[in-house]
Amino acid sequence: MGAPQSQHIIADWTVIRDEASARAFGATLIGTPRAAWGYNSISNAIAFSAHLIETNAYKGTRRVIDVSGDGPQIGGRPLEEVRRETVAQGITINALVIETSAGSLRGPGGISLVEHYERDVIGGAGAFIAVARERGRFSETVLKKLVLEIAGVGETANP
Repeated sequence: MGAPQSQHIIADWTVIRDEASARAFGATLIGTPRAAWGYNSISNAIAFSAHLIETNAYKGTRRVIDVSGDGPQIGGRPLEEVRRETVAQGITINALVIETSAGSLRGPGGISLVEHYERDVIGGAGAFIAVARERGRFSETVLKKLVLEIAGVGETANP
């Protein structure tokens, strides 16, 4: 995520059929420099992603947006409005919150970042949140989250 005007495609739509295609996709993710700048506009990132889902050439069996972040919604369209529109399109929004040992940023009104993502970000059928308790555990948490998503099993629902 980045500022309201800072959304970028790191890896375009790709069918992952086997280990080789998964490795190639992973290499693209790792090898592409971060282009986002500014603060977290969660709402604009969700709207950008929903547009990509609606306009791509593939028809998937599930439509899911993954939001990973270490901060709250800052700038952009109202998050509640974008979340409602996206879920109404049949798209599920899952999240991964990154907490740091120095303490995470807080959400609106001083609520915890996890509570902010649970209350304001995730939504749709089977939506859930995963938490990386420190940056060093991020890749482990991403793997767990991907397995849950592929299996179609969420941890915490928030319709």
